[in-house]
Amino acid sequence: MKQILNPSLEDLRLECVLMQAWKKTSSYLRTHSWYADTLGIDYQSLRIPAFLAEIQEAVDSYASWTPHPLEFVPAPKTQRWCFDDGGNWIPRANQDYQKKLRPLAHVALRDQVVATAIMLCLADRIETRMNDPRLSIESEENRRRVLAYGHRLVCDDAEDGGLRHRWGSIKLYRQYFHDYQTFLRRPRVVAERLDSDSPEFEIAIVQSDLSKFYDRVRPDLLRQKFEQLGRDGDDPRFFELAGRVFDWLWADTKRALRHSREHGLDDFMNVALPQGLVASGFFANVVMQDFETRLRDAFGQVIDAALGITLLDVAYYVDDFRLVVKIPRSDPGLAEREVRNAVSAWLQRQLDMTAPGLVVEQSKTTVTMEGRDRRFLVPQSLAAQRIQSDISGVFDMLHGTELIGAIEGFFHTQRRYSTEIKPEEVGRTGLLVGLSDMRDETAARFAAGRFRRTFRSLRPILEGDYQGVGQAVSVSDVEPDDEGSEHSLVLSKVQLDERAKLFAALLIEEWTANPASVRLLRVALDMYPDPQFLEEVLRVLKPGWAVDGSKGARREIRLYCLAELFRAGATETGMVADDECLPQGIGLGPLPRATAP
Repeated sequence: MKQILNPSLEDLRLECVLMQAWKKTSSYLRTHSWYADTLGIDYQSLRIPAFLAEIQEAVDSYASWTPHPLEFVPAPKTQRWCFDDGGNWIPRANQDYQKKLRPLAHVALRDQVVATAIMLCLADRIETRMNDPRLSIESEENRRRVLAYGHRLVCDDAEDGGLRHRWGSIKLYRQYFHDYQTFLRRPRVVAERLDSDSPEFEIAIVQSDLSKFYDRVRPDLLRQKFEQLGRDGDDPRFFELAGRVFDWLWADTKRALRHSREHGLDDFMNVALPQGLVASGFFANVVMQDFETRLRDAFGQVIDAALGITLLDVAYYVDDFRLVVKIPRSDPGLAEREVRNAVSAWLQRQLDMTAPGLVVEQSKTTVTMEGRDRRFLVPQSLAAQRIQSDISGVFDMLHGTELIGAIEGFFHTQRRYSTEIKPEEVGRTGLLVGLSDMRDETAARFAAGRFRRTFRSLRPILEGDYQGVGQAVSVSDVEPDDEGSEHSLVLSKVQLDERAKLFAALLIEEWTANPASVRLLRVALDMYPDPQFLEEVLRVLKPGWAVDGSKGARREIRLYCLAELFRAGATETGMVADDECLPQGIGLGPLPRATAP
């Protein structure tokens, strides 16, 4: 087996390379993808030798390669829903929910595997160019070297000073949580090293992202970036194949045209990085390479002469950006709106020169001025880091009880300081405005996953089983802490199950408020698989499959959620190695015949 892969047709078509590309692709689709044809994956896994031989034959005819058309899979984007007076689940008023659909793509498995194999052959070259995301952000030199943290591959240090991807391992992308935490913590590290009380300047942290990033990347733009990656002696056939592979058309042209018109997209009929392609995240970084160079060159430079804004630091996670800027202190000071508009305009100019077609989402750009009382940044990422650190270790009953409380507190804090929920929905007055440094969906998925993991690790070791004992157990009855306190309590199994029921209900409530949070629904039903919970969920989804039910986007949103429930029910819901990991008396059971779809 080759240790080092090169961008050549010979390396790409090797059976061992295609086999690893298949393993990485199928594993990612099953565990991380918003959409997965699990039946198709199972079918091809039963005929792997023939499947790989078919791919090799298609690669040999690279000059005539044509990707299979993409199937359009509409999935809900972030939006607000509620129940009306009649108990009907409907979108909230004053939002165009029909435009809030994500165009997921069903990509043929052959195309998925070849795209992943192309990624494996380019991995070392691209990862080395982006530098090592493991470098400490405490060093200014390291921060200048590393800007990208999203969808980075698992790599080791190479003898030549670069990075080498472990292409022979089943692991593909680096651990999401670690890199995302580094990305979130970085602006705070930079800001803390500056004198925010200086009479001469103020520090601002700017959060921004790109509008419909994957929908806007065109094949011509990606081919241009591929050409810049080439070196003398490279196999030109490899890059010709790559240009052909990343050039998809939609099977449903009418639907693609409608999506293009609704969202103001140019030429959406051709896409290079469909949402649903395993390799899309990696090649998103390729698209951003020239843009990243412009950002790096601007460190320490004035980016708006009129307002005197100086860029101190910038990092990005695919299409999510964090910038630290310095502005002159004046009386009155610059309004946050002025800083936001100036930084957004500067970012857009850099994109126009390096990645034409990409657009800054100004409506999602927020500014936090350090030292100003009214608006402050809530460091949710630090709380998440502490929780993750505790969960990764071994914990006893007391520590596990504390973790459950910490996760619940983290979840509620995120809701209170959400940037997406209106203040009146969570009881905020608006007098002092706190903004979480984590996105709502990211924080909610983190809390849901960690609660489930802690619950299943803690429950088997708890006392107070279902023998008429519902009281908590005193820590002094188990093991006193360092100070010998007898007042701290750990949960009993009864109490933990009640907490799990409540938390599962909260996750389902979050999903009903935002149907894009369907993963929270899956976690809730996996952790607490109560048929009554499922019955209530199916009740609100029923108009999606009923003959005289919902139409248009309302129907599609319900059908997507229903499809996710079917997939979860077949692959994950309530499936544990030990029944002690499930709540007492709760498990998979038949639904009443009248409510089952």
